[in-house]
Amino acid sequence: MQALGNKGVLSVIVEFGLIKKPQDVLITGNLYITDDERLEETEIANIWHQLEGDDANIKLTIHENKMDWVLLMPVHESEDWEVMDMNEYFLQFKCKLNA
Repeated sequence: MQALGNKGVLSVIVEFGLIKKPQDVLITGNLYITDDERLEETEIANIWHQLEGDDANIKLTIHENKMDWVLLMPVHESEDWEVMDMNEYFLQFKCKLNA
């Protein structure tokens, strides 16, 4: 992960997959995170996101267990896929900067 700060960044593109352990892919897609607050709604989860300063704020609400995950992700460009362990799920993601 290469942290770059938010100088000149208009958006962060987050390619992601939500996987229920051990390997059931529930949802995949791209988030285009900007200064504008957005809510992406699906049958599996709702994802709220907004770029604030040097961080991307993301709130993931998984419907089947009504769990909320709040992520404060530093603005960065991923060198490879990153994985976050979320109890019975994995969140796999890759960040790209869009200046």
